[in-house]
Amino acid sequence: MDARLISWMATVAVAVAMSAGAALFYYLGPDTRPRPETDPAVFMAPAPMTPEAPAGTPRYGLQAAADAGLIEYAVTGNGNSSGDALLLHVRRLSDAPVDVYVAPGTVFAPDNPDAQRMVAWGVIGMLDLDAENLTPASSIYLPTPDLRSYVVEAYCLDFALANPTFQDRLAVIAAPAERAAQVMYESKRSGLSISAIQSAIWIDEDHLSKQEIQEHFDASDEEIDQAFDLLKRTPPPRGRA
Repeated sequence: MDARLISWMATVAVAVAMSAGAALFYYLGPDTRPRPETDPAVFMAPAPMTPEAPAGTPRYGLQAAADAGLIEYAVTGNGNSSGDALLLHVRRLSDAPVDVYVAPGTVFAPDNPDAQRMVAWGVIGMLDLDAENLTPASSIYLPTPDLRSYVVEAYCLDFALANPTFQDRLAVIAAPAERAAQVMYESKRSGLSISAIQSAIWIDEDHLSKQEIQEHFDASDEEIDQAFDLLKRTPPPRGRA
């Protein structure tokens, strides 16, 4: 065999081996991202009490507190589909201070059949309606019977329906949205944007394509790609097929 041919074949063999080695390193390299959480007790756990609440303050979920006669509440939309999308007004009825939380996955259903259901991530702040000022808060501490207003971070569950507005009244429904809570939890851990989180929830709920989402929602190609990637690498919650 010609020496030049032998030399060329050897060069090709080395190049192929190096390429295969690089591919092997790419696919077998360590994934530094946190392992997706599948335990609902973790990703549906409420945020800590706000520092304003003294240690030992009795604590309840929003609907549990209302059912026990400790509070009364009203929820409306504000026209947004995602992020700071719900307004929650709460008044204490009990004789003693209480702390109230909105757990991830809590679903609010509107009285308007044309409006979307909303799934909550949690309280993000107390709202001064007069000053239009938002004070960060992770839960609802009620030291007095005075009416307090809060903003709840939430996301739409029904892509084809309208965003809830100030005229729509919403209430907690019994069954929380476990998968949506898991998607929000993993999205937060991955640093995804509000638009990416909303896209992931809609993709999971309604099996939408990128084109379908972008026809009605302001999300970039990158944000929707991030949503698809997160869903592909996040198995269902533990105990759910």
